[in-house]
Amino acid sequence: MTRFFFTFLITVSVLLSISGCSDRSYNPELEHISSIVKSYPDSALSLIRSFDAEKLTSRKDKAYYAMVYTRAKHNCNCLTYGDSLMKVAEHWYMRHGTSNEKAMLLYCIGNSLTVKDSFPLASEYYSKAEIYAMESGDNYTIAAINCALGYSFRFQMDYDEAIEHFSKATSILENIGEKQQALIPKYQKAALLGQLEEYGQVIEMCREAAATAAEVNDTAMILRFNSLMAIATASYSPSPEAADEAIRRMKDTWKRYNNDSIPVSQYNVLGLLYYYQGNMQEARRLMLKALDHLPPMATRLGCYYTLSMIAENEGKYREALKYERHVTALQDTLFRETKDSMVQVAEKKYRNEHIQESYKMLALKHKYQMFMFFAAAVVLITLTVSVVIFYRKRLKDSRRKIDEAISYIDTVSSGYAELQNRYKVLQEDNQNLNETSSKMLSMLSTRMESIQQLLELASLYESRPAVFYSKFKDLIKVSQFNNTELEQEIISTTNLSYHNILDDLKAMHPDLSLHELCYCGLICLGFSQQSIRVLYDHTNINSIYSLRARIRAKLGISNSNKNLDTYFKELIREKYQ
Repeated sequence: MTRFFFTFLITVSVLLSISGCSDRSYNPELEHISSIVKSYPDSALSLIRSFDAEKLTSRKDKAYYAMVYTRAKHNCNCLTYGDSLMKVAEHWYMRHGTSNEKAMLLYCIGNSLTVKDSFPLASEYYSKAEIYAMESGDNYTIAAINCALGYSFRFQMDYDEAIEHFSKATSILENIGEKQQALIPKYQKAALLGQLEEYGQVIEMCREAAATAAEVNDTAMILRFNSLMAIATASYSPSPEAADEAIRRMKDTWKRYNNDSIPVSQYNVLGLLYYYQGNMQEARRLMLKALDHLPPMATRLGCYYTLSMIAENEGKYREALKYERHVTALQDTLFRETKDSMVQVAEKKYRNEHIQESYKMLALKHKYQMFMFFAAAVVLITLTVSVVIFYRKRLKDSRRKIDEAISYIDTVSSGYAELQNRYKVLQEDNQNLNETSSKMLSMLSTRMESIQQLLELASLYESRPAVFYSKFKDLIKVSQFNNTELEQEIISTTNLSYHNILDDLKAMHPDLSLHELCYCGLICLGFSQQSIRVLYDHTNINSIYSLRARIRAKLGISNSNKNLDTYFKELIREKYQ
């Protein structure tokens, strides 16, 4: 039965482990394309487009094809939300993919949502991607996701969350030695702090980051951080002197790193500095030049606002009104786009709510069925194991009791033979015994009666050792609450045998109890620990060890390596010297 049970248990474990594993190998050609997606995205996209997807037969390979195609399009900045391949990859990998694959897929989907300005939904996908990336331990992916979360929260105007995620991305990249990559989220954080008018922090961050950019020879980031530091310096204390210093610093940077030419992306920054300097003509020229290059909407908003301020300072109120209308129109556009994005997300979420709820119910039902199956299997295995363990324990206890009973019988028999021999010797010398010997003979006679009773019990219950063992213990057990007569006899026998050894011991250690003195006497008389345990009716051998420990403590030998048997042998030897 035991062999069958363990065979059954091993078989179930193997089947469960096999069902939880899956082959992670994919189509070799697709794996090659995947290996170059990060380094050569254009080549990877070209190869995946020429790949014949019709020859793929397994759902796993089809999903992998969709994943590789999605990553290639993402790395080439041509990913659009709603791509059917993206949906195929999401459906399969969210059930069967590894944590790293899930993180990468959700990150790509989040980026596609930002293209549609669906920042709230993108943040949701990024947050899920971060959880899986943390499970896989891919710090580079965690940093990229936090950087993306920072962008998303920035466009949702949740600046505290954006700063927190930019900081987290920077810290992770710096810890893994990616100093150059860490400059990207650091710049976004500095720009956001500048938008919040925390100019002191911006200046400090830009100074440190510009030095790092110079160290890794990143010219683009050097120009960006120096530009941001210049505008922050001028804004921190808006004065012509501060603007002059900022302009001089920026020109030195361009001369050193950009062949003494102004980058197109910094026309508006230099124009703002000229505005702070009071050079309205140069400021207007640079702002208009910046607008000619069609900058992002936020940059255009800043240019029009600065132009309206320049026109107002020059008394050209009609021109100032024209630029203020541009500012208002752009602000309305930004607000409307944000509002439309939120409405689109809400509508899409409402349309898909019924489908999602149905899917969740089906998934929950499937999980419940699987849980019930495994729970039933676990309960069955647990009950089987419990029954086998209980049966084996009972069998072991029964065998142990029988062995103990046989051992006790052998011990009693050998003790009886020894006492019988001593009794014969005492009978032969009975004429010459003194008063002390007569007393000892009397006690031995009493013990002979006890032994006779034991032997009668042994012959009577020879076929039932458990009953004999119970009767045997009732007859000879020594207790500290009753049968003190037996304890006195053992102490007297020991004193008579070894020149009052226990009386002397009691005089030296008065805290020894009658029960403990009786135990010492049994040791002197040569009784084994097993025999004494029977006499004291201790079912647990640890209780005998506790009694021995107390005696050792009272005798003052707790800290020595000497045991009680050795101690009394030496004491008896001293008595006979």
